Amino acid sequence: MTPNRWSWLLPKPICDLEFVERLRRQQATLRRWRRWLIALYGACLLVFIALAILAANHAVELVELFANRWIVLGGFGIGLVTGVGLGHVGHRIALGLVSAISSHRTEELLLYYYDMNVEVTRKDPETLARETIV
Repeated sequence: MTPNRWSWLLPKPICDLEFVERLRRQQATLRRWRRWLIALYGACLLVFIALAILAANHAVELVELFANRWIVLGGFGIGLVTGVGLGHVGHRIALGLVSAISSHRTEELLLYYYDMNVEVTRKDPETLARETIV
């Protein structure tokens, strides 16, 4: 049987211990960079809002400048494509800001309960890792 040619896209199964260690590193990195991320995404949001206001003011000037409707119609199409692109950028900025501000309570609880499970069962984490695969 030939392997699926898209198999490299599928995630490889990892043990619980490796998953928990990745999550611990991710949480530590998030705690370390949280303030900087909030500042970065907040600044990006302010710049995005300023550019949107500037573009709206410029669009009003352009409509008054051109009397020919066909040029304005072509500009509308270009503006529509640009607006979709800027909307996507604004969406990404908003998602980043919400992610940086929100608490990652679920991940913290997962780490807490994993540690409690290891403590209660008094098993070596390596043994637990071999027993279950995600």
